[in-house]
Amino acid sequence: VLLGRPYGGCAILCRNFRKSVNASFRPIECDSKRIVAIGMKSEETMNIFINVYMPCEDKDSTEDFVTQLAHLCDILDNYPDSNIIIGGDLNVDFNRTTTHTALLRNFIDNRDLICDCTLPGANTVDF
Repeated sequence: VLLGRPYGGCAILCRNFRKSVNASFRPIECDSKRIVAIGMKSEETMNIFINVYMPCEDKDSTEDFVTQLAHLCDILDNYPDSNIIIGGDLNVDFNRTTTHTALLRNFIDNRDLICDCTLPGANTVDF
């Protein structure tokens, strides 16, 4: 039985503003169909934008969830001095205590990331 949208994907779309920000863009390799990342390098900084589509939580998905977190760790390790922004569908509810939520909280804490789920409407969706 398939859960969620097992054939979905993720992408990063950006407007062609290379000249106005004087930056170069390049894809960042990741061995996952659930993660896509690009680097935006300017004279001053390197910014990494990551879009993820984490697996839905069920009894068989924890290993895949951990694997995706490991892929994210690889990207962060390969770009230690870069600004990192991770977005997408994390498939967790921070108001509940579940295995995936605990794993993601641990990842956030261990990597000194900031989770800003305080945007208007961020906590009003119940799925």
